[in-house]
Amino acid sequence: MTSKNIFSLLACMVIGLSTLLAISDEIKDSRGDLGKINDPVQDAKQAYHHGIKEFVAITLEQSLLLPGLKASQEQMVRNQYAIRSLNRRSQTSSTIEQDPRRMHQLKRYANRYNLTMIRLIEQEQLDQQRQYRY
Repeated sequence: MTSKNIFSLLACMVIGLSTLLAISDEIKDSRGDLGKINDPVQDAKQAYHHGIKEFVAITLEQSLLLPGLKASQEQMVRNQYAIRSLNRRSQTSSTIEQDPRRMHQLKRYANRYNLTMIRLIEQEQLDQQRQYRY
């Protein structure tokens, strides 16, 4: 191989590598604040398996939003279980209400997580009621 061919090969490799890095940065940006919490069902099952019965919420300017729960379930959750906020208002400079894409991501995650957690808790309660006792 001549030095001209080697230089061309190296230039192609550099361009390819920079393209891959740009694509990976774009994928990271598209995930928003969710970071590594991409599978809410799996996260809820894992937390429940480890004995952590908590629900997730979105902190809004005036309230705490618990997606995926009926009004009666929401009241029970607020009284009996821990609630973890997905977005930390003190760490964000802009409010979640101003970013509809991020709000949609957080709502979707919280909805699926909370539905899974409530289903697991209700199933456990049902199993306890059905259990034969002496």
